Amino acid sequence: MEVLQIFRGALSKKWQLKLLPILSWLWTLYFALTFTIGRIPDYTLIVIWGGLVIPVVLTMVLYLRHKPRLPREAYLIAGILLWSLPWIFFIESPLFWAFARALAQYVVLVVLVTTVIRYGGRLEILFWAMLVIGVYNALSIEYTTQNITGDLLTQGRAKGVSELSSNTLAALTQMGVFGALGLLGMPQSEGRFRLGPKVALLIGGMAISLFGLVASGGRGAFLAVLSYLVLWPTMCLRERIKNWWALLAVSLVIVIGLLTVIPWLLENTFLGQRFVKVGYAEDNSANFRLELIQIGLQLGLDNPIFGVGLGQFGSASGTGFYAHNEFVELFATTGFVGVTLYVLVYYTCWRRLSLVLRLNQEISARYWSNVARMGLLAMFMSGLTNRPNFLSEDSMFLMSFFIGIGLFFSKQNIRSATKTIPLTFRRRCPQ
Repeated sequence: MEVLQIFRGALSKKWQLKLLPILSWLWTLYFALTFTIGRIPDYTLIVIWGGLVIPVVLTMVLYLRHKPRLPREAYLIAGILLWSLPWIFFIESPLFWAFARALAQYVVLVVLVTTVIRYGGRLEILFWAMLVIGVYNALSIEYTTQNITGDLLTQGRAKGVSELSSNTLAALTQMGVFGALGLLGMPQSEGRFRLGPKVALLIGGMAISLFGLVASGGRGAFLAVLSYLVLWPTMCLRERIKNWWALLAVSLVIVIGLLTVIPWLLENTFLGQRFVKVGYAEDNSANFRLELIQIGLQLGLDNPIFGVGLGQFGSASGTGFYAHNEFVELFATTGFVGVTLYVLVYYTCWRRLSLVLRLNQEISARYWSNVARMGLLAMFMSGLTNRPNFLSEDSMFLMSFFIGIGLFFSKQNIRSATKTIPLTFRRRCPQ
């Protein structure tokens, strides 16, 4: 108890105000380093321990000082882990502990990262970090132009630094596109767009990230980027551009660009060839994934309460693979309860962001809430098609950011206590 009192009393309000921007920068730096040079074996341990010792300890000081209510998403993820624990008496597979450790890490990241964003904000630097991650990984691919053009039937998929898998490379470069789009539409104090070096830098970074994504051959990530480009003007820019004719012009430019680029990609890239094979039902990978989903649904129906055990889909199905659909994976391995808790993670985050939009007319709050909702939709789609977001550290960070954005603007509204914000906001907005 004495130790906790020392931690809680360590920072006066004056020092807390100084600590918050430092913590925001430290977590952003840790996030960026983890998915750039942290992928190089010689630097991995340095980045991990640096992240554990500095940002985590300082965030714990801040948390103990404020003692904020934990996000509901943290309870839901912890609930999945607790629901799976009875299997420890029956399973000796290391995969069980790997999945359990990933869920525990997810809970910790959600608690710590959302604490910093809730009290510090600093959303812009997080999106700059995403852009840096996308550009770095795009420029660090194992193969370059030979993966983009050439003999499509013989060329393979690019990998990232230190043999980073193609799917992970696709996810990280997709993050760069998301970061660039978020920054491009960011509200400015003068209330209008300004063309300049910053815009050119963002567009260039997005183009480099797209290059890496196409080289990776990741279909799920590419579909997520297409969803960004469609949703960005309709969800985000409408809060930024009040002139409907200007918004329509931006949307038309994006549509014309997609109609021009997509046919070229289908004909001249390995990524496009993969989509063409799916269209003709000739892609073995896509067909096998459908089989895995069918097997997973049957396993879940046969074991509806506790499933077959966390991380045991590969052995229970006899395939040795992940289900390639995170919801089917959790349904098969944790039953109805586990997958329901996981769906509620998405729902709770979405509902909080939607309530901010409903109850807040401030442009910045509405813009960033819509950007977070756009990213959340893309995460949901990627989870349906391939990506195990609950096992991927980059997805854990992104979900923590989205939750933090909702909490930050919810807290901002409650503290301001303006006449336009109902007093019921605290009760209605999930904490």
